[in-house]
Amino acid sequence: MSYLYLYRVRAISPQSVPSICQVFQHTLTLFQEPGWLGGSCVVNLSDACDVVIYERWGNLASLQAWLQSDARRQAHQDLAPFVDGPAKEETFVDV
Repeated sequence: MSYLYLYRVRAISPQSVPSICQVFQHTLTLFQEPGWLGGSCVVNLSDACDVVIYERWGNLASLQAWLQSDARRQAHQDLAPFVDGPAKEETFVDV
C-alpha cells in the first residue's frame, strides 16, 4: 500500500514556478525521508500559475512524520515568497 500526497499552490507568476519546484526538489533531496518513494513538481498546462507537488510514500507513518517535520516547515517558509494564498493539501491511498 502506498500514499499519494498532493500539495497544490498558486504561483505569484509563471516566472516563479521554477523557484517553487526548486525548493521542493532541494528539500526532498537533502532530507530523503524514510518511506518517501518519489515525487515531482508539475504545472497545469492550461494555467501556468497552478502548481502541484506530488509525493508518493510507502507508509502513512512516514508521511505523517514528514508533515510534522522542521525541514518541511522550513520549506514552506522558503516557498512563501513565490506563492499566492494558502496551499491545498490532500492525501490519497492506493486501493
